[in-house]
Amino acid sequence: MKNDPDDDSAITSVSIVPYYHTVHVGEDLLDQLNANGGTVSVQNPITNPPGLTSVQSEQQFSSCIEFTPNDFKSTAITPSQKLTRKAHFAYGSSSTRFPNYLQFECQEDRFDTRYAANSRPHIMVHRTEKSQLDAHIDTLTASGNTAIDVGMKWGVALLDPAIQPAVKTLADDTTIPVPSRVNDRPANYWVPSVSANPQDETLKVIVLMTDGVNTTQYGQTTENQYPYINFKNSPAPVWRFKNWSTHEGKRHDRWSVNRNMEWYDQYLIYVPGNSWSNRWYRPGDPNTSWDDQWYSTSEIPWDGIAQMDWVDLLDDFHVDYMAEFFWDEAERYYHSYYGWSTREDPMEDKLKASMITQTNWWQANTNLSEICAAARAKGILIYAIGFEVNTGEGPMRDCATEGDAYYFDVSGREISTAFAAIANHINQLRLVQ
Repeated sequence: MKNDPDDDSAITSVSIVPYYHTVHVGEDLLDQLNANGGTVSVQNPITNPPGLTSVQSEQQFSSCIEFTPNDFKSTAITPSQKLTRKAHFAYGSSSTRFPNYLQFECQEDRFDTRYAANSRPHIMVHRTEKSQLDAHIDTLTASGNTAIDVGMKWGVALLDPAIQPAVKTLADDTTIPVPSRVNDRPANYWVPSVSANPQDETLKVIVLMTDGVNTTQYGQTTENQYPYINFKNSPAPVWRFKNWSTHEGKRHDRWSVNRNMEWYDQYLIYVPGNSWSNRWYRPGDPNTSWDDQWYSTSEIPWDGIAQMDWVDLLDDFHVDYMAEFFWDEAERYYHSYYGWSTREDPMEDKLKASMITQTNWWQANTNLSEICAAARAKGILIYAIGFEVNTGEGPMRDCATEGDAYYFDVSGREISTAFAAIANHINQLRLVQ
């Protein structure tokens, strides 16, 4: 906000960053940043049968971003900075094939109506109309784990002038509801040579609120962290029949399962450590093992199947269900090739352990402390509110400007009093200047 109340351009713009164990950025904003990746060539693609020769480097199902600890030491996100999307997967115990939207780590899906109606709200970028802000706040719900550090990272980035080209593009696009009058936001930081006080120019304020403490955030292993596999953007050792419900029985007598075709009949698993005669595994009914089948390479209808990548496979299957359905029966063949498992170590547990990484609460607290310190060093005022937080308020106090003076520990209707006090204090700062 600018301080001159008589200047028509002196307006307050507000961004809202909803967070739980991640943040939905929204494609409008991400399209202005470097988050869409591109096509990556597959090294040594399988040729018998033909496999994928390229994959997308970033999934396009959801708009959450994965940060490293080093990212929290800087306030800026620049339009050219390469951003990594959080992997699209559902983790946790499940007895069903399809994940529901609450089980995905980033709980949104751009293409699938299963999740669209329930998707959490995205970041609201620099709005000036109270009605729009109120309506956005009314869409917020409280559930899931807590990543205060990720929410704060995006809040600070939207006050850093490095992101201004992205905001300008959004404001100049008449199809996007970002007002044109904010196309110069965020304003530059205070320049000491121009003014002795940072509030003489533009007042940058963050109100950080939480109803809990930092908890676990899940991700996927980085490229080449596990032998042979990059779970985020590489081909999976799974092929799918293109027309599985009508195609198979007409190709070869062995493809007939002597019953109506079911969804689980459409997949073939490539087991490279096996002999040529048993190179392919076809899981049957997940509740039985009587119709699981093995095939040689010569029996595979090459023109009728297509290789899947890990992104599409993990959109179709919950991690737990996928691991057990595809690899439990075939584990003795996979453990020697991938190093995943032994017969005494359930395949699905080893696979999950190799796929999933965790950011624990102590690392999230460290990230939060880093980004808050970086913001304060730039002259950003930080008010912190702990809403009915019984333990762990220390990181919020540490984040706030001048500690206790800018931290509010509230419950129930006291939250209205806290926001009123913050608004009054901001107005006083503006009038003093």
